[in-house]
Amino acid sequence: MADEVAISTELIEFAQSRDVKRVSKFATTASSIDVDHLHAMYEALRGTAPHRHARGKKYFVGHSGVPSTVGTSPRLEEHLAIALCNDSPALPLGDSDRLRLLDYQVPLKARRSDARIGKVDIVALTASGCVAVVELKVTTNKSKGDTPLRALLEALTYCAIVEANAQDFAFEIRERYGLPVTDGRPDLVVMGPAPYWSSWNDTALAAVYDLSDRLARAFDMQIRFLDLGDVTAAIGTDGRQPQLIGHVSTTVLHETNRANRV
Repeated sequence: MADEVAISTELIEFAQSRDVKRVSKFATTASSIDVDHLHAMYEALRGTAPHRHARGKKYFVGHSGVPSTVGTSPRLEEHLAIALCNDSPALPLGDSDRLRLLDYQVPLKARRSDARIGKVDIVALTASGCVAVVELKVTTNKSKGDTPLRALLEALTYCAIVEANAQDFAFEIRERYGLPVTDGRPDLVVMGPAPYWSSWNDTALAAVYDLSDRLARAFDMQIRFLDLGDVTAAIGTDGRQPQLIGHVSTTVLHETNRANRV
């Protein structure tokens, strides 16, 4: 079976590396990344990715809109993702596009032993029917949160696995949501509320945006960074749904130019 192949973890490990996570280092790291090497890591992960359908498992597992944890959970990103999917499932992207949020915490593992494979914060669909992998980040009073570079590379690892299972994702989306899906590499979206983005200086963000432009050309991929405005979520506990606080107002901070694809 395809998912018996040992998963290539080089891209996963790089996305979790210290220089990618460090607030004082990530901008320099972003500027120095060899995109060709990154592409090779992506292809290695895509070629060895786990396949849930091969083990009789689905990607869209029928979430209830309520967190699985009991009591107060520190996973603020999960609660915000649930609230967005429940209350604001269509996010405008300019005049002619939008993101339809399909589901949150979408599993990618096929087996318990699939080391270091996480869940996609949100899987969405663009107006043109392209699957989008959404990485959601927040900041708190105690932490700036993950760096934008960490967010970009983490989402890239998920894109490799989603792309390896593109036919299965398309089948489930058509079956569950009745929506058409176009062929091709998934879009990548990093989004967060305004306080997350304002916690990073412009120079550091520019380095990550520049990397995204280089990735888009090398990978033939659409990448977007979205500001959700001044919004957060009231934590859902003890069987209650998380609720959005504030108004979602999407602003595209940066997007790669499709005309520059190769």
